[in-house]
Amino acid sequence: MDVVIVDDQEIRAVGLVSLLAEYHPQWRCHVLCSATEVIRFGSLHSSPERLAKGPLQVGVVIVTRQLRGSLDAFSIARRVRAASWCQGAKHPRVRLILSATRLGPIERAEAQAAGFWACYETHLPVSLLLAQIRSEAPELSDVEYTPLRRRLGFTDRQWEVLQLLRQGLSNGEISEHLQVAVSTVRVHLRHSYSQLKVRSRTQAVKRLNQLMREYHE
Repeated sequence: MDVVIVDDQEIRAVGLVSLLAEYHPQWRCHVLCSATEVIRFGSLHSSPERLAKGPLQVGVVIVTRQLRGSLDAFSIARRVRAASWCQGAKHPRVRLILSATRLGPIERAEAQAAGFWACYETHLPVSLLLAQIRSEAPELSDVEYTPLRRRLGFTDRQWEVLQLLRQGLSNGEISEHLQVAVSTVRVHLRHSYSQLKVRSRTQAVKRLNQLMREYHE
């Protein structure tokens, strides 16, 4: 998974990258220091050389509230959501997180209204933020669930389809995201339902959520 950190103070951003790397060394972190870099980010990572290392799969965007000049965190959030690499079914997992030294109830309400998924106060351990991600968006930590996936007998592709199903995507949206036929998605789901011993999408999501929660307890 790719993690994007928007912060005009590179030293601060690099510090956060180091903290994240301690817990999730498999995450690829990118630091953007301006609105221009936010806009250009997708094109910079669509070159043949970059794609050879794997497609861009942004799951989390952390935006720092204390930005200088015209770099307002909420305007940056709007630019992020409008960027080509953060739109539609191709990137359904993106979570916006507001980072700040302190955030009161009013600031948190403003962040929620602006479309931020969560808030992170930098004086707290980064492990608390990661715990929230694992609890509320476990699909962003797929690597941690490899033992569970193997125990349940799911292939990598089945697991990916199920995680997209958990996010509420339709079969058509899942097929677009994975670049496979809708019929292929149906086959994966039919096999997955059998393995989970369920008969519907709702039952599959409920059962999988239960298994993932129990896995962390």
